[in-house]
Amino acid sequence: MGSGASYLDGAPLIIKDEVIGVVAVQSYLDANLYKKKDLEILSAISGQIAIAIHRKRSEDALRESEKKLRQIYNNILDVYFEVSLSGIILEISPSIEKHSQYDREDLIGKSLYSILSGYESADKHIDYILSKDLLKIMKSTSI
Repeated sequence: MGSGASYLDGAPLIIKDEVIGVVAVQSYLDANLYKKKDLEILSAISGQIAIAIHRKRSEDALRESEKKLRQIYNNILDVYFEVSLSGIILEISPSIEKHSQYDREDLIGKSLYSILSGYESADKHIDYILSKDLLKIMKSTSI
């Protein structure tokens, strides 16, 4: 209690059965200032405060994770790419520029058929990708 305080009450901030803090009220003048109803309101808002803190921590953790993944993605040596079932390039890593004459931005949205020489070559590449069960992985992670 602060110096000269005559009354202090609080409610815990709980996230997943862990107390992360306390929200408290304090009166220096009147020990009877806060009634039972005031303390019920304090308890109710403590839950909302805990939820807000938890959400903020989760958002910060997600942002940090995305930053790390983006850094890895931008610096991988291999070429990572995503292609739609119709052969359109949806995403490709910046490393494509080290391994080919193409700019990343120029490839996104283009068809594999327009990049690979001849339809026969494109069909072989697509058949190879499909034979490696990559399609199953994509289907299991899609919504």
